This record gives sequence, C-alpha cells and structure tokens, in this order.
Amino acid sequence: MNAKNAISGANAPAADSRRATRAGTGGAPRRRKSETGPSDDGRSILRNLRARAARGDGVASGQLGFAFAYGFLLLEGLESVPVRRNAKRAEFWLRRAVSSGRRDAICALADVLLSGRSEESAAEGLRLLRQEARRGDCFAAQNLAIVHSERGNPRRCLFWLERTEKLGDPDLIHLGIARAAGYGCRRDLKRARRLFEKALSSRWSAQAEKEDARGFLDMLERNREIRVEGSIGRCHPDPGL
Repeated sequence: MNAKNAISGANAPAADSRRATRAGTGGAPRRRKSETGPSDDGRSILRNLRARAARGDGVASGQLGFAFAYGFLLLEGLESVPVRRNAKRAEFWLRRAVSSGRRDAICALADVLLSGRSEESAAEGLRLLRQEARRGDCFAAQNLAIVHSERGNPRRCLFWLERTEKLGDPDLIHLGIARAAGYGCRRDLKRARRLFEKALSSRWSAQAEKEDARGFLDMLERNREIRVEGSIGRCHPDPGL
C-alpha cells in the first residue's frame, strides 16, 4: 500500500493509491472492512485523537476522518486498529481537517462524498478531486480516472490516467490495462507490456500491484485478451491462468 494521500504526522493512516482499487484507493484504498470495533488500546488511541482534534489539531482530525471512512487506523510500523466505518463522522472530521489547512485530507473527503447518496455530495466530491488534480495531486487524478470509468467514460478515464504520467507518478497498472484493452484509446500491446514491466520492477509498487503486473504480463505472453468490463478499477488478471 502506497502512502499517497496519507494524513501526515504521528500515527498517520495511508491510503492505497488505487482507491478502493490499487485501494482503493486508489484511491481510496482496497478498504479493510472492520467487523468489530477497536480494542481497549485502540479506544484509548481514538480518545486521544478526539481530544487533540477537539483542540483544533488538523492532523488528528484527518486521522479520525480517515479511520471512520476506511475502517482502520494505520499506526507506525503498519500496525492497524480496526474502527467501525461511519460516513457522517468521517465527513465531519475530514471537513475539520480541511478547514484547518490540511490539504492532504481533501482526497479522502472527496472519496466519502462520492460514496454518499445525494447528487449534491457526489458533485462536491468530484469538484474537490478536479481541484486537487489540477494543483498536481496524482492521487486525485487517479481517483478521477476511476470515477469516470465507473460512470462509463473511457476517454475521460484515460485523460486523467495520462495526467498522472505528466505529474510524475504514473498509475502504471491502470495505464497498462487501458493500452492492452484499447480502453479510451487504440490498443497498444507493446506499450502495455512496458508499463506492466515497469510496475513489476518499480520499488514504489505495492505487492498487490506487482502481482497484478505479473498476472497481466502472463496474459499477454499467452495471447490472452485483457478486457475492461465495468470499471477499470475492478480489472484484475484472469485467475484461470
């Protein structure tokens, strides 16, 4: 899991850059669904965060918002504390974090708003992602690509995927999928192969990304067609290989 869109500071959570995807991920993040609440130690940590957030600590507000949004609080050393997801609390604390100047909480807030039921909240979430992507936030651009794919717009999806390249932090897996599948562009298997190979060798790729890259390379080697059915964020190598 990459530390993009992390709420920086001690005990800061990290969001996977594939949203519910890579997250993701992401951009939320492949989200971990918590079946139980935090332990006694976890509750103590959350109480401490709430006290700090109530005093105006933007980092603590962001951490609380992230925890309620994604169901876990990531501690130092990648240890995590499960937290029951609560969209209303997530939005409340993430808005507090953003209003205190924490721009690193904006993408998480947008993710929560896009997951809401009202058209107004979804429109606000999309606006926030565009705002951050235009300011150079790769995670926001990756999230926008996934959103447009979920809405059935391959060309806009590809536009934002290519923007991640221009911003210097390309979403290699999804770019490779798009080129291999001809998703929003002409099919280009050679370029797709290069993108998957780069993802496989990159020290910045998470283990799940490396596994996907290896799987897609195997599909290309065996002349298996890579297709996007539904969202590009839910496209993974054929498990039948």
